[in-house]
Amino acid sequence: MEKVSIIIPVHNGADKLTKTVNALLKQSYQNIEIVLVENFSSDNSLEVCQTLSQSDERVKMLQSFDKGTTYARKKGILGASGEYITFSDQDDSYIDRYSIEKMYQSIKADSSEICQFGFYVTKGLGRKKKMYADYPHKIVQRDTAIKEELKGLFFCFTTAISTNVWNKIYKADFLKEVAEEMNHTLYIAEDQYLNMLALTHPKFNQISFYDEAYYVWNSEIGRSSLSGSAENLFVENDFTRMLAIDYTQKYDLGDEVMYKIHLDTVYYLKAIICTDIQNNADKEKTLEKIRKYSDLDMVKTAKGYFRQMPTEKHWEELDFIISDYTAEEYYTFCQTQKQNISLKTRLHILYQKIMHAGYQH
Repeated sequence: MEKVSIIIPVHNGADKLTKTVNALLKQSYQNIEIVLVENFSSDNSLEVCQTLSQSDERVKMLQSFDKGTTYARKKGILGASGEYITFSDQDDSYIDRYSIEKMYQSIKADSSEICQFGFYVTKGLGRKKKMYADYPHKIVQRDTAIKEELKGLFFCFTTAISTNVWNKIYKADFLKEVAEEMNHTLYIAEDQYLNMLALTHPKFNQISFYDEAYYVWNSEIGRSSLSGSAENLFVENDFTRMLAIDYTQKYDLGDEVMYKIHLDTVYYLKAIICTDIQNNADKEKTLEKIRKYSDLDMVKTAKGYFRQMPTEKHWEELDFIISDYTAEEYYTFCQTQKQNISLKTRLHILYQKIMHAGYQH
Protein backbone atom coordinates (compact mmCIF):
# COMPACT_ATOMS: atom_id res chain seq x y z
CA MET A 1 0.00 0.00 0.00
CA GLU A 2 1.26 3.44 -0.89
CA LYS A 3 1.34 6.19 1.69
CA VAL A 4 -1.19 9.03 1.76
CA SER A 5 -0.04 12.28 3.38
CA ILE A 6 -2.72 14.48 4.96
CA ILE A 7 -1.52 18.06 5.37
CA ILE A 8 -3.06 20.23 8.09
CA PRO A 9 -2.05 23.90 8.41
CA VAL A 10 -2.28 24.84 12.09
CA HIS A 11 -3.00 28.31 13.42
CA ASN A 12 -4.48 28.78 16.91
CA GLY A 13 -6.08 25.36 16.72
CA ALA A 14 -4.96 23.97 20.08
CA ASP A 15 -8.50 23.27 21.27
CA LYS A 16 -9.56 21.46 18.08
CA LEU A 17 -6.49 19.74 16.68
CA THR A 18 -6.27 16.67 18.92
CA LYS A 19 -9.80 15.57 18.03
CA THR A 20 -9.12 16.03 14.31
CA VAL A 21 -5.84 14.11 14.37
CA ASN A 22 -7.14 11.26 16.53
CA ALA A 23 -10.04 10.75 14.13
CA LEU A 24 -7.62 10.55 11.19
CA LEU A 25 -5.48 7.98 13.01
CA LYS A 26 -8.57 5.75 13.19
CA GLN A 27 -9.09 5.74 9.43
CA SER A 28 -9.28 2.27 7.89
CA TYR A 29 -6.39 3.16 5.60
CA GLN A 30 -3.51 2.98 8.04
CA ASN A 31 -0.55 3.82 5.79
CA ILE A 32 -1.02 7.54 6.33
CA GLU A 33 1.16 10.44 7.34
CA ILE A 34 -0.43 13.42 9.07
CA VAL A 35 1.69 16.52 8.45
CA LEU A 36 0.96 19.30 10.94
CA VAL A 37 2.35 22.64 9.83
CA GLU A 38 2.28 25.17 12.67
CA ASN A 39 2.12 28.75 11.42
CA PHE A 40 2.52 31.66 13.88
CA SER A 41 -0.02 30.55 16.50
CA SER A 42 -0.51 32.68 19.59
CA ASP A 43 -1.98 29.83 21.66
CA ASN A 44 -0.26 26.55 22.58
CA SER A 45 -0.77 24.95 19.17
CA LEU A 46 2.96 24.32 18.84
CA GLU A 47 3.00 22.26 22.04
CA VAL A 48 -0.09 20.33 20.94
CA CYS A 49 1.57 19.55 17.59
CA GLN A 50 4.69 18.34 19.39
CA THR A 51 2.67 16.11 21.71
CA LEU A 52 0.73 14.60 18.83
CA SER A 53 3.88 13.93 16.81
CA GLN A 54 5.45 12.18 19.79
CA SER A 55 2.39 10.02 20.42
CA ASP A 56 2.23 8.35 17.00
CA GLU A 57 4.98 7.90 14.40
CA ARG A 58 2.47 8.65 11.63
CA VAL A 59 2.21 12.26 12.81
CA LYS A 60 4.90 14.66 11.59
CA MET A 61 5.27 18.23 12.84
CA LEU A 62 6.72 21.09 10.79
CA GLN A 63 6.83 24.84 11.33
CA SER A 64 6.34 27.43 8.64
CA PHE A 65 8.28 30.62 9.25
CA ASP A 66 6.58 32.41 6.36
CA LYS A 67 3.15 33.76 7.27
CA GLY A 68 0.09 32.63 5.41
CA THR A 69 -1.79 29.44 4.58
CA THR A 70 -0.10 29.32 1.18
CA TYR A 71 3.32 28.90 2.75
CA ALA A 72 2.08 26.51 5.44
CA ARG A 73 0.63 24.27 2.74
CA LYS A 74 3.76 24.60 0.63
CA LYS A 75 5.94 23.56 3.59
CA GLY A 76 3.68 20.57 4.18
CA ILE A 77 3.63 19.49 0.53
CA LEU A 78 7.40 19.65 0.15
CA GLY A 79 7.89 17.90 3.48
CA ALA A 80 5.40 15.09 2.84
CA SER A 81 6.73 11.58 2.16
CA GLY A 82 3.55 9.98 0.79
CA GLU A 83 2.91 9.04 -2.82
CA TYR A 84 -0.43 10.87 -2.60
CA ILE A 85 -1.44 14.06 -0.80
CA THR A 86 -4.73 15.38 0.51
CA PHE A 87 -5.59 18.17 2.94
CA SER A 88 -7.64 18.84 6.05
CA ASP A 89 -8.32 21.94 8.08
CA GLN A 90 -7.60 21.78 11.78
CA ASP A 91 -11.25 21.64 12.85
CA ASP A 92 -12.90 19.45 10.19
CA SER A 93 -13.52 15.74 9.74
CA TYR A 94 -14.39 12.95 7.30
CA ILE A 95 -17.80 11.37 6.90
CA ASP A 96 -16.58 7.92 8.01
CA ARG A 97 -13.45 5.87 8.71
CA TYR A 98 -13.25 4.61 5.11
CA SER A 99 -12.92 8.03 3.48
CA ILE A 100 -9.15 8.12 2.92
CA GLU A 101 -9.17 4.53 1.69
CA LYS A 102 -11.86 5.29 -0.89
CA MET A 103 -10.12 8.46 -2.04
CA TYR A 104 -6.85 6.56 -2.50
CA GLN A 105 -8.53 3.73 -4.41
CA SER A 106 -10.21 6.22 -6.76
CA ILE A 107 -7.11 8.15 -7.78
CA LYS A 108 -5.10 4.94 -8.02
CA ALA A 109 -7.68 3.38 -10.36
CA ASP A 110 -7.84 6.46 -12.61
CA SER A 111 -4.11 7.35 -12.67
CA SER A 112 -5.10 11.02 -12.55
CA GLU A 113 -2.97 13.80 -11.12
CA ILE A 114 -6.03 15.14 -9.28
CA CYS A 115 -9.18 13.41 -8.10
CA GLN A 116 -12.11 15.46 -6.77
CA PHE A 117 -15.08 14.39 -4.66
CA GLY A 118 -18.08 16.12 -3.19
CA PHE A 119 -18.08 17.38 0.39
CA TYR A 120 -20.49 18.13 3.21
CA VAL A 121 -21.11 21.47 4.89
CA THR A 122 -22.49 21.39 8.44
CA LYS A 123 -25.72 23.33 8.85
CA GLY A 124 -26.20 23.18 12.62
CA LEU A 125 -28.00 20.64 14.83
CA GLY A 126 -26.05 17.86 13.16
CA ARG A 127 -27.44 18.60 9.69
CA LYS A 128 -25.16 18.37 6.65
CA LYS A 129 -25.59 19.64 3.11
CA LYS A 130 -23.89 17.82 0.26
CA MET A 131 -21.94 20.05 -2.13
CA TYR A 132 -20.41 19.35 -5.54
CA ALA A 133 -21.97 15.90 -5.71
CA ASP A 134 -24.02 16.32 -8.91
CA TYR A 135 -21.35 14.97 -11.22
CA PRO A 136 -21.07 11.20 -11.83
CA HIS A 137 -17.65 9.68 -12.26
CA LYS A 138 -15.80 11.14 -15.20
CA ILE A 139 -12.21 11.64 -16.28
CA VAL A 140 -11.41 14.94 -17.97
CA GLN A 141 -8.27 15.27 -20.06
CA ARG A 142 -5.94 18.27 -19.91
CA ASP A 143 -7.20 20.31 -22.87
CA THR A 144 -10.85 20.00 -21.85
CA ALA A 145 -10.03 20.61 -18.19
CA ILE A 146 -8.27 23.86 -19.03
CA LYS A 147 -10.90 25.01 -21.50
CA GLU A 148 -13.91 24.10 -19.37
CA GLU A 149 -13.13 23.19 -15.76
CA LEU A 150 -10.68 26.06 -15.23
CA LYS A 151 -13.68 28.39 -15.60
CA GLY A 152 -15.08 26.95 -12.37
CA LEU A 153 -12.26 28.60 -10.47
CA PHE A 154 -13.21 31.97 -11.99
CA PHE A 155 -16.82 32.48 -10.81
CA CYS A 156 -18.43 30.34 -13.52
CA PHE A 157 -20.35 27.96 -11.30
CA THR A 158 -21.64 25.51 -13.90
CA THR A 159 -18.50 23.38 -14.12
CA ALA A 160 -17.68 20.36 -11.98
CA ILE A 161 -14.58 21.70 -10.27
CA SER A 162 -14.56 23.42 -6.89
CA THR A 163 -11.83 25.70 -5.60
CA ASN A 164 -11.24 23.63 -2.44
CA VAL A 165 -8.23 21.41 -1.89
CA TRP A 166 -9.59 19.29 0.97
CA ASN A 167 -12.13 17.49 -1.24
CA LYS A 168 -9.33 16.38 -3.56
CA ILE A 169 -6.40 13.98 -3.54
CA TYR A 170 -3.28 14.66 -5.62
CA LYS A 171 -0.31 12.71 -6.89
CA ALA A 172 2.50 13.85 -4.63
CA ASP A 173 5.30 14.12 -7.19
CA PHE A 174 3.06 16.30 -9.36
CA LEU A 175 1.88 18.47 -6.45
CA LYS A 176 5.43 19.05 -5.21
CA GLU A 177 6.28 20.66 -8.55
CA VAL A 178 3.13 22.80 -8.34
CA ALA A 179 4.07 23.85 -4.80
CA GLU A 180 7.41 25.20 -5.97
CA GLU A 181 5.45 27.86 -7.88
CA MET A 182 3.41 28.94 -4.83
CA ASN A 183 5.12 32.18 -3.85
CA HIS A 184 2.36 34.54 -2.78
CA THR A 185 1.07 35.05 0.76
CA LEU A 186 -2.61 34.15 1.05
CA TYR A 187 -4.77 33.25 4.04
CA ILE A 188 -8.16 32.51 2.49
CA ALA A 189 -7.99 32.34 -1.31
CA GLU A 190 -5.05 29.91 -1.23
CA ASP A 191 -7.15 26.93 -2.39
CA GLN A 192 -8.08 28.72 -5.59
CA TYR A 193 -4.44 29.72 -6.12
CA LEU A 194 -3.13 26.16 -5.73
CA ASN A 195 -5.72 24.70 -8.09
CA MET A 196 -5.16 27.41 -10.70
CA LEU A 197 -1.48 26.48 -10.74
CA ALA A 198 -2.24 22.75 -10.72
CA LEU A 199 -4.71 22.71 -13.63
CA THR A 200 -2.31 24.64 -15.86
CA HIS A 201 0.94 22.94 -14.81
CA PRO A 202 2.90 21.37 -17.71
CA LYS A 203 2.75 17.94 -16.03
CA PHE A 204 -1.01 18.00 -15.50
CA ASN A 205 -2.69 15.40 -17.73
CA GLN A 206 -6.14 14.67 -16.31
CA ILE A 207 -8.53 15.16 -13.41
CA SER A 208 -11.19 12.73 -12.17
CA PHE A 209 -14.54 13.59 -10.63
CA TYR A 210 -16.70 11.48 -8.32
CA ASP A 211 -20.11 12.21 -6.82
CA GLU A 212 -19.23 10.54 -3.51
CA ALA A 213 -18.62 13.00 -0.67
CA TYR A 214 -16.13 12.26 2.12
CA TYR A 215 -14.95 15.52 3.67
CA VAL A 216 -17.03 17.45 6.22
CA TRP A 217 -16.39 21.16 6.50
CA ASN A 218 -17.54 22.30 9.92
CA SER A 219 -18.88 25.74 9.05
CA GLU A 220 -20.08 26.32 12.62
CA ILE A 221 -16.58 26.32 14.13
CA GLY A 222 -14.42 29.42 13.91
CA ARG A 223 -16.71 31.16 11.47
CA SER A 224 -16.03 34.84 11.05
CA SER A 225 -18.74 37.42 10.55
CA LEU A 226 -20.09 37.59 7.03
CA SER A 227 -18.62 41.00 6.31
CA GLY A 228 -15.25 40.24 7.91
CA SER A 229 -14.75 37.04 5.97
CA ALA A 230 -15.97 38.65 2.77
CA GLU A 231 -13.56 41.56 3.17
CA ASN A 232 -10.54 39.33 3.80
CA LEU A 233 -11.37 37.31 0.72
CA PHE A 234 -11.98 40.44 -1.35
CA VAL A 235 -8.54 41.85 -0.57
CA GLU A 236 -6.79 38.55 -1.32
CA ASN A 237 -8.66 38.34 -4.61
CA ASP A 238 -6.72 41.39 -5.77
CA PHE A 239 -4.00 38.87 -6.56
CA THR A 240 -6.04 35.83 -7.61
CA ARG A 241 -8.41 37.78 -9.85
CA MET A 242 -5.59 39.51 -11.68
CA LEU A 243 -4.09 36.04 -12.18
CA ALA A 244 -7.50 34.80 -13.37
CA ILE A 245 -7.61 37.63 -15.92
CA ASP A 246 -4.19 36.59 -17.21
CA TYR A 247 -5.29 32.95 -17.43
CA THR A 248 -8.54 33.88 -19.18
CA GLN A 249 -6.56 35.67 -21.86
CA LYS A 250 -3.76 33.09 -22.08
CA TYR A 251 -6.06 30.08 -22.39
CA ASP A 252 -8.74 31.87 -24.42
CA LEU A 253 -11.55 31.09 -21.95
CA GLY A 254 -13.91 33.55 -23.57
CA ASP A 255 -15.66 36.88 -23.02
CA GLU A 256 -18.26 35.37 -20.69
CA VAL A 257 -15.59 34.39 -18.16
CA MET A 258 -13.93 37.79 -18.32
CA TYR A 259 -17.30 39.51 -17.90
CA LYS A 260 -18.15 37.43 -14.82
CA ILE A 261 -14.79 38.08 -13.19
CA HIS A 262 -15.17 41.85 -13.55
CA LEU A 263 -18.88 41.97 -12.68
CA ASP A 264 -18.21 39.91 -9.55
CA THR A 265 -15.50 42.38 -8.54
CA VAL A 266 -17.56 45.57 -8.72
CA TYR A 267 -20.66 44.05 -7.12
CA TYR A 268 -18.72 42.30 -4.39
CA LEU A 269 -17.28 45.68 -3.40
CA LYS A 270 -20.77 47.15 -3.33
CA ALA A 271 -22.05 44.28 -1.16
CA ILE A 272 -19.26 44.77 1.39
CA ILE A 273 -19.94 48.49 1.79
CA CYS A 274 -23.73 48.03 1.89
CA THR A 275 -23.27 45.38 4.59
CA ASP A 276 -21.09 47.79 6.57
CA ILE A 277 -23.80 50.42 6.43
CA GLN A 278 -26.52 47.93 7.36
CA ASN A 279 -24.43 46.92 10.38
CA ASN A 280 -24.05 50.58 11.43
CA ALA A 281 -20.27 50.44 11.12
CA ASP A 282 -18.24 53.57 11.84
CA LYS A 283 -18.63 55.86 8.83
CA GLU A 284 -15.01 57.03 8.72
CA LYS A 285 -13.74 53.46 8.72
CA THR A 286 -16.14 52.57 5.93
CA LEU A 287 -15.01 55.59 3.91
CA GLU A 288 -11.43 54.43 4.34
CA LYS A 289 -12.41 50.97 3.06
CA ILE A 290 -13.99 52.54 -0.01
CA ARG A 291 -10.79 54.46 -0.75
CA LYS A 292 -8.58 51.43 -0.11
CA TYR A 293 -10.66 48.88 -2.02
CA SER A 294 -11.37 51.18 -4.96
CA ASP A 295 -7.62 51.53 -5.43
CA LEU A 296 -7.05 47.77 -5.79
CA ASP A 297 -5.79 46.70 -9.19
CA MET A 298 -8.72 44.35 -9.78
CA VAL A 299 -11.27 47.13 -9.12
CA LYS A 300 -9.51 49.60 -11.39
CA THR A 301 -9.18 46.92 -14.08
CA ALA A 302 -12.86 45.97 -13.79
CA LYS A 303 -13.95 49.59 -14.08
CA GLY A 304 -11.76 50.01 -17.15
CA TYR A 305 -13.25 46.87 -18.70
CA PHE A 306 -16.83 48.10 -18.38
CA ARG A 307 -15.97 51.61 -19.53
CA GLN A 308 -14.75 50.15 -22.82
CA MET A 309 -18.05 48.35 -23.40
CA PRO A 310 -20.74 50.04 -25.54
CA THR A 311 -22.82 52.28 -23.29
CA GLU A 312 -26.04 50.58 -24.41
CA LYS A 313 -24.84 47.50 -22.46
CA HIS A 314 -24.63 49.54 -19.25
CA TRP A 315 -27.36 50.17 -16.72
CA GLU A 316 -27.74 53.07 -14.30
CA GLU A 317 -26.28 51.31 -11.27
CA LEU A 318 -23.26 50.03 -13.22
CA ASP A 319 -22.65 53.49 -14.65
CA PHE A 320 -22.19 54.81 -11.13
CA ILE A 321 -20.03 52.03 -9.67
CA ILE A 322 -17.56 52.28 -12.55
CA SER A 323 -17.42 56.09 -12.36
CA ASP A 324 -14.74 58.24 -10.72
CA TYR A 325 -16.77 58.53 -7.54
CA THR A 326 -15.44 59.95 -4.29
CA ALA A 327 -15.64 57.86 -1.12
CA GLU A 328 -18.46 60.11 0.15
CA GLU A 329 -20.40 59.71 -3.09
CA TYR A 330 -20.03 55.93 -3.00
CA TYR A 331 -21.10 55.84 0.65
CA THR A 332 -24.22 57.89 -0.14
CA PHE A 333 -24.98 55.64 -3.10
CA CYS A 334 -24.73 52.53 -0.90
CA GLN A 335 -26.93 54.14 1.75
CA THR A 336 -29.73 54.24 -0.79
CA GLN A 337 -29.02 50.60 -1.65
CA LYS A 338 -28.64 49.13 1.84
CA GLN A 339 -32.21 47.87 2.02
CA ASN A 340 -31.94 46.40 -1.44
CA ILE A 341 -29.05 43.95 -1.22
CA SER A 342 -30.45 41.15 -3.30
CA LEU A 343 -30.76 37.57 -2.13
CA LYS A 344 -28.46 36.67 -5.00
CA THR A 345 -25.74 38.95 -3.62
CA ARG A 346 -26.09 37.54 -0.10
CA LEU A 347 -25.93 33.97 -1.41
CA HIS A 348 -22.93 34.89 -3.50
CA ILE A 349 -20.98 36.10 -0.46
CA LEU A 350 -21.91 32.93 1.43
CA TYR A 351 -20.86 30.90 -1.59
CA GLN A 352 -17.49 32.64 -1.63
CA LYS A 353 -17.01 31.74 2.04
CA ILE A 354 -17.80 28.09 1.41
CA MET A 355 -15.62 27.83 -1.67
CA HIS A 356 -12.65 29.43 0.04
CA ALA A 357 -13.10 27.94 3.49
CA GLY A 358 -9.94 27.72 5.51
CA TYR A 359 -8.39 28.79 8.75
CA GLN A 360 -7.82 32.50 9.19
CA HIS A 361 -5.20 34.57 11.01
